[in-house]
Amino acid sequence: MITQVVYVSRAVHAMGRGTDRDILRVARKRNAELGLTGFLFRTRTHYIQLLEGPAEAVGQVTESLRRDPRHTDFNVIRTMQTDTRSFARFAMGYDDVLQTRAAAFIESLKSSAISDSSLRAHVELLAVGRRRKKAALAASLGQLVSGITFSRRASRQ
Repeated sequence: MITQVVYVSRAVHAMGRGTDRDILRVARKRNAELGLTGFLFRTRTHYIQLLEGPAEAVGQVTESLRRDPRHTDFNVIRTMQTDTRSFARFAMGYDDVLQTRAAAFIESLKSSAISDSSLRAHVELLAVGRRRKKAALAASLGQLVSGITFSRRASRQ
């Protein structure tokens, strides 16, 4: 069984300062050693990551990420179990996410109304959709976000 963790955090440094390159260099080496795969998305202000692999290794890296000073407001959105990896080809894939709707998408990830399979599918779509067509990605995120409503108070619980 594969454990998957999806988290969101607030980036401390602006894009383009080399911080993301450093993160990827270390993550790819560490993940290859631990049998982990995943994908890191970056907006101007946030990171969104799906990390997957053996439960013990995912837990170890998640705790390390929680303490990493390059981001704040670390929030595990969901921990899931699955039979197959979403990002088996990537020790750590990376892409910047369309800023349009990114904030709404991050908020929507926090909703417990999204099933594990739906959350997984939308994270996968972020990785695949950007390379195919930005408009298709924006439309998909728009559909996801428009179908979910919750109060700010509820999202902090």
